[in-house]
Order: sequence, then C-alpha cells, then structure tokens
Amino acid sequence: MDVETRRFIEERLLTTHEVAQLLQVPVVTVHQWMSRGKLDYVVKGNSSLFDRNDVKDFERPGTPGKPGRKPKSADAPLPESAASLSTQS
Repeated sequence: MDVETRRFIEERLLTTHEVAQLLQVPVVTVHQWMSRGKLDYVVKGNSSLFDRNDVKDFERPGTPGKPGRKPKSADAPLPESAASLSTQS
C-alpha cells in the first residue's frame, strides 16, 4: 500500500474512543450500538474502526426528530401516568 493510500485510510477511520468523543457519548454506548448493529464498523487486529463519514451521518437512536425515534403525534393519546398528571392541575 502506498503512503498516500495509507494516509487516506488513517484519516478516514476512527477508533471507538474517537467515535465516543465525536458523538459526545460514553464508550459503552458506542459498544452497545455496535452490538445492536446500529453503527457499522470493521475489525482490524484487536481494534474496531469506524468510517468517519458513517459516523458523521449516524443519527443517534432516541434523538428527537431523528429516524431512530418516531415523533409522537399531537393527537396520540397520553399514557395513563401522563394523563393523570395533566388532570391534577
């Protein structure tokens, strides 16, 4: 592999710790996403590596307005616990 190709790959791939920093989540969260198949990665030796573009495009599950979570309709009925709170005021 030539130097230019190696540099391109090194600049494009991120470690688990770098992904956690970039997404501002604990490393354990990145591991959970990996085990659940929510974040693509490759294994090189003992390291898990992530494509920088995949990470930048990754939309964190559970984030409002993101595909990982369906927004609730304003017309949807409230759960019982929430409904009882709204009638107590």
